[in-house]
Amino acid sequence: MAFVHLHVHSEFSLLDGACRIQGLVQRAQELGQTAIAVTDHGVMYGAVDFYKAAKAAGIKPIIGCEVYVAPRSRFDRNQEDRPRHLVLLCKDDTGYRNLCALVSRSFTEGFYGKPRVDMELLKEYHDTAHRNWEQLAQQAREFDADSVVIADEQYYPSLKEALADSDIKVFAGEESVEAAVCNSQVDTVVNALVGYAGMIPTVRAIEHGKKVALANKESLVVAGDMIMPLALERKVPILPIDSEHSAIFQCLMG
Repeated sequence: MAFVHLHVHSEFSLLDGACRIQGLVQRAQELGQTAIAVTDHGVMYGAVDFYKAAKAAGIKPIIGCEVYVAPRSRFDRNQEDRPRHLVLLCKDDTGYRNLCALVSRSFTEGFYGKPRVDMELLKEYHDTAHRNWEQLAQQAREFDADSVVIADEQYYPSLKEALADSDIKVFAGEESVEAAVCNSQVDTVVNALVGYAGMIPTVRAIEHGKKVALANKESLVVAGDMIMPLALERKVPILPIDSEHSAIFQCLMG
């Protein structure tokens, strides 16, 4: 299975990234990687150079940014409020335009020590299903899904109605998420659920012998002492999705 770095800091991440764009692309090419992302801290200064270098090397460039998220509003100015980090990746041209707008407004509206976005901006420029049942219905049709699950049960009637003319089965609730993870037709579970919500599906997937591609670091940080022995016992591979999760995984492996 090919590995793709989805969380990489370049020379444009001040005091945080050491690799230069050209060297990064060259090393990815040497390792036979077919794609790589650059997610600099709060900026997209290297996006164009990265895109051109990756294209010239025959590697798929994934443009992203690790944005700073204000705890409340981007307009707050409080020294005690430390921003959180969030990695965003562009799926297509619309995503690129959205990310450019987010990063620009993080400077013009949210700068306080660091360029910050907030939940209001993320909701304005998002393109993900999350609780958006309309987007989830669209994705289910696009990928010809056999079934679809939405964790928040209040959106079940709307999602069910939106897919009424298809053969796609619709489920809702946390128990349904667990059932989808344990489905006998599933061999690999990609878990990017945030926080504690992602831990139980990870454990259930391992218990049922599924390979787990993990982008939920809480599963490793909080429950690593339980998850790692369980994975070894069941002989289930855990595939950390980016460099941050890989580092945590390697520490737990000793």
